[in-house]
Amino acid sequence: MAASTAAAYSCGHCAFTHIVVARPGVALADVFHDPGCPVLRGVVDRAPAARRAVIAALAAQPARKRLRQ
Repeated sequence: MAASTAAAYSCGHCAFTHIVVARPGVALADVFHDPGCPVLRGVVDRAPAARRAVIAALAAQPARKRLRQ
């Protein structure tokens, strides 16, 4: 889920990058914003973009897998 959420994340304020580390049973995702990004500085709330990414990741999963979570 972390990998698909990171892949679906879109900042809209900068040319961010993301790194996903996936090992069996563990997936970690980091999003790195540009230094001048208003999201990184806390001027703009990051929650709407994160919500959209989670919704997109859930929508991309097969229905059976979504029911088990």
